[in-house]
Amino acid sequence: MTTKSRALSVTLGFLRHQRTIWRRTEGHPHTWDDEQAERVIYELGYQAPGWITTGDALLANTAAALALARHQAGLDALADEQANHHRTAAQPLAA
Repeated sequence: MTTKSRALSVTLGFLRHQRTIWRRTEGHPHTWDDEQAERVIYELGYQAPGWITTGDALLANTAAALALARHQAGLDALADEQANHHRTAAQPLAA
């Protein structure tokens, strides 16, 4: 059983950490050394923001543009629905 609560069971963060160790040690977790891993991460450091290739940038920007278009379409549909609701609610009923 997994949970986000540390008091109840194994946390998802702990499981992620264990999977990372398993992948990086190729199935030999007893060879993992946290201090060595931290030193490697520190030495690699932050290099630069951005995408590795122009293809990666194109895919990311296309996905972002499509997501923005879907979001805007949803907002437009909601605005139209609300406008239609207010328009029909304002009309008096015929006697």
